[in-house]
Amino acid sequence: MSLILSSFLPFSARGSSHREVAATVNDAEQAIAVGFEAALDAEQAGANVSSLLVKLYEGAELLSVARMAFEDGDYDEAARLSGLSSEVSAQVESEALILKVEARNAAFNKYQLYLAGSAVAIVIVVIATLLSYRFLKKRYLEHTLKMKPEVEKA
Repeated sequence: MSLILSSFLPFSARGSSHREVAATVNDAEQAIAVGFEAALDAEQAGANVSSLLVKLYEGAELLSVARMAFEDGDYDEAARLSGLSSEVSAQVESEALILKVEARNAAFNKYQLYLAGSAVAIVIVVIATLLSYRFLKKRYLEHTLKMKPEVEKA
């Protein structure tokens, strides 16, 4: 019964053990690392991730304070700050995924625009070439017909 009750109570309400808090702090460190990797993926896709990095640095600051509280023996505060740091990282991870998708969609739309522009340019060049050929052919024939052949007497 106490195991079920303790799983629903926050750390501060049930008291925090050294191992539980150490695990929470380590999980928060891993969450921050995952957040940075997600931001890097979004940046590589072409997204502007400056706001994500600001949030991640705030999460890293929370984690740093949590680590200091853990080392000072204030396990409840360390657990609370580690949880906040993990929440910030989870938000950053989801926002990075959204930005990554938006950046890829923008790149795809840009590609489609360039492709359509190239296709239009090719059609214009082909039409201009055909019209020029017809004009030059007509002019050549008119010029040839105006020439008078010279007849030589034998």
